Amino acid sequence: MAKIVNSTFVSLDGVVNHMEKWHFDYLSDQGDQLAPAQLEEADAMLMGRDTYEVYAGAWPSRDGDYADRINAIPKYVASSTLSDPTWHGTQVLAGVGDENDVLFEAGLHTRLETFNVQAFDNGVVVLSFRKPT
Repeated sequence: MAKIVNSTFVSLDGVVNHMEKWHFDYLSDQGDQLAPAQLEEADAMLMGRDTYEVYAGAWPSRDGDYADRINAIPKYVASSTLSDPTWHGTQVLAGVGDENDVLFEAGLHTRLETFNVQAFDNGVVVLSFRKPT
């Protein structure tokens, strides 16, 4: 089974939405190097419908190396409502996270440890987790 890597911008008080109000103050050269490296190492992208709709509305019309990679990589969307994705290379994973999803249930009971913690000059901290070795 492949590993799942989650990269999420979240404030210390747990806010992951309203990025227009806080996210852009914390952009840096270090962070700008992290995103392309993560995308280059990935075999696919896994996202929910809301994230898919934002990305699908923005990335197909963009140019550059990052846009080329994100548009070419296989994309998996966990959704019970998305039925006809229009973004190239997208497959819908219907039923993921419902009461019959054994992977989701097993994941709720998996303990993780931190490794490779990175602190950027602007105060951003990148935490990486893995199963204990």
